[in-house]
Amino acid sequence: MELARHGHRTGRLLVAAAIGFLVFDSCGLPTPSYLAPPISGGTSLTYTFTFTNDAVNNNTGNFYGYELYYKFYSASGTTSLASDTAAIVTSTTPGTALLTSEGYIPILPNIAPGTVRTLPLIPFDATQRAQPITVTLNFNGSQTLIQATATLSDGTPSIELKRNGPVGYLPPTITSSGTHVLKGFLSNNYSSADSDLTGVTLNGSVTLAVVVLAYGVDLSTLSAIYSTPYFLGSVVLNYSQWAIQS
Repeated sequence: MELARHGHRTGRLLVAAAIGFLVFDSCGLPTPSYLAPPISGGTSLTYTFTFTNDAVNNNTGNFYGYELYYKFYSASGTTSLASDTAAIVTSTTPGTALLTSEGYIPILPNIAPGTVRTLPLIPFDATQRAQPITVTLNFNGSQTLIQATATLSDGTPSIELKRNGPVGYLPPTITSSGTHVLKGFLSNNYSSADSDLTGVTLNGSVTLAVVVLAYGVDLSTLSAIYSTPYFLGSVVLNYSQWAIQS
């Protein structure tokens, strides 16, 4: 496996006048209609991604947790990855529009294909949002892992991470005992027919890039709000060496 480090410290907390307006929570206190990205994050030599909750700026009633977006790139090519990364790390615009335009899609929990899921992928409750909890995403295929996971440092049970597909396509699935299930990241079931691998050269390995956004709800409009995207990094997954797993 190879690893590329692109994690960055995002210090760009945008003022409400620039990107939104203030709403009021149940106590009558103003609550910003935007969210802060993690206060730190990146990759490590154990093939994991980590990020830490901003317990100061996201300790509000409209912060619900974090969403993860991913994209596969050809392991042998870095031009597209470099240009996409540059656009993400310099973005000052909250939301998912930039990620969608670059071909990033949400990571899913372990749900049945076609199921409408509840956002966010990694929920934070009122107690958790007030703590600088570190989230670890494990994509270490060199160990005997059944699935990629997201684990919170406060002991919350791990969340199983699954692959997705662009809007209008069925997510990548395999058949297990007659039932379709979402494909996992730690699997050798990578196929050129998978909708999240369009345009990617498959030669036994792929580059996985991951982005995190804080997610919540604007309390005045009940519409979804996000932080600016935070690029966690990229890792080369050598899927050809793994056993078939869901």
